[in-house]
Amino acid sequence: SNRNYEHRFGLHYASGIHKNGAAWTAGVSRRWSGESFVPGAFYDAWGAYLGYAKPLGAGHLVKAMFVYAPVLRGKSSPATQEVFDLSGDLYYNAYWGYQLGKKRNSREVQTSAPLATFNLDLQISNNARLELGVMGTYAHRSHGQLDWNNAPDPRPDYYQKLPSAIEDITTAERVRQRWTSDPSVSQIDWVGLYNANYLNVRTIQNVGGDSTLSLTGTQAVYFISQRISDTREFEHFGKLKWQNKRHRLQMLYRLEWSHSDNHLRLDDLLGADFALDVEDFIDDPAKQHPDISQMNRVVREGDQFGYHYLVRSGRYSLYPAYQYLGRHLDVSLGGYWQYNEF
Repeated sequence: SNRNYEHRFGLHYASGIHKNGAAWTAGVSRRWSGESFVPGAFYDAWGAYLGYAKPLGAGHLVKAMFVYAPVLRGKSSPATQEVFDLSGDLYYNAYWGYQLGKKRNSREVQTSAPLATFNLDLQISNNARLELGVMGTYAHRSHGQLDWNNAPDPRPDYYQKLPSAIEDITTAERVRQRWTSDPSVSQIDWVGLYNANYLNVRTIQNVGGDSTLSLTGTQAVYFISQRISDTREFEHFGKLKWQNKRHRLQMLYRLEWSHSDNHLRLDDLLGADFALDVEDFIDDPAKQHPDISQMNRVVREGDQFGYHYLVRSGRYSLYPAYQYLGRHLDVSLGGYWQYNEF
């Protein structure tokens, strides 16, 4: 992981155990890199935590913890040997290009998942102890990507643009020479994408399926979309331990729930006024609308489009176990039961 960032900062504190038995610890850290060893890729990760523990007397103990670690990074692309040879760079990254003199990565990933736990240990009797715990988290994950509709593929390493896919020898050699002499050929042409959107003036009829509505403006053929996944998770477990001379009994149960909201969001129109919620890899134009209730649906920055679905799941587990410690022979007996719903 040292290769992902250039700088690291951390501040941590532990209180030690106070007279009443309580203890707490806290910390904050950051790891970041304006550009890692891969050109156009960057990394910025923060972290914070807080932990607390305190005995409640009679063998009882309470513990709580909170962790938050948001991460923002610019991705690096996979590549073929042909692209490595053309670029002369084993760390070639096709996801970036210059915009106003600065490197811009077309695939940014953001992750944020604060998590909290609470545990309670109870000494029920001299022979029995009960452990209880809960955990909750709300995770937000977004994966940005350059998208296009009814337009040429903007990726510089798209296989049909490479010399190996060009049948004419003269043209293939000219493309090969441009790769070695013109760095802009091997990166995303942000200026060209903006200009393509500026020049694409369209009048959309039957907006949203309403025959009385029309819209005139620049329609985006290139744009940045975000694949969003917002997940709420909750877990609870209980563990009972009992021992009496040669007999040991343990009972553990666990309950897990998850709710995930997954959708596509329009993040950047790249200078255009709007985009259409349509798919262009479908032969039948009548079936190119993801939202069948709205034909020619107009979307703008921040709008959902493409897909939207929810995933709900639950898992419930039970683990009973018994052990007898004999003088010459031990006997163990256990079981496992689980129920899943999705």
